[in-house]
Amino acid sequence: MNWDNNSIVIHSNFPFHVEDWAYPSLKKGIGGSEEAIIYLSQELVRLGYQVTVFNKCGDMEGEYNRVVYKSVDKFNPQDNFNIFIFHRAWTQPMQMKVKAKKLRFGYTTTLNYFRQ
Repeated sequence: MNWDNNSIVIHSNFPFHVEDWAYPSLKKGIGGSEEAIIYLSQELVRLGYQVTVFNKCGDMEGEYNRVVYKSVDKFNPQDNFNIFIFHRAWTQPMQMKVKAKKLRFGYTTTLNYFRQ
């Protein structure tokens, strides 16, 4: 499949994430990295992009505020993407040799170290 020129796909398949998430997760609470992707996706839609997030969304799969959330199991690495963003687990799509006009890496987790 060839994705449209105004499409952005975000691949977020962090292997250690234990809970499903999508836009409805904002009501009950979700990690900061996931929350950042939810809000970033909405802003990209406001800028005129078609945004699809492939993640572990479980029964929350669907469209929210014009952002489409799909199970990462439905991701096809053979597609030709316009803009493709790796979120957190960047090695998986790299190993799949994802093809895109523009590739970006977004790692929104910050590590803090405290002295005792």
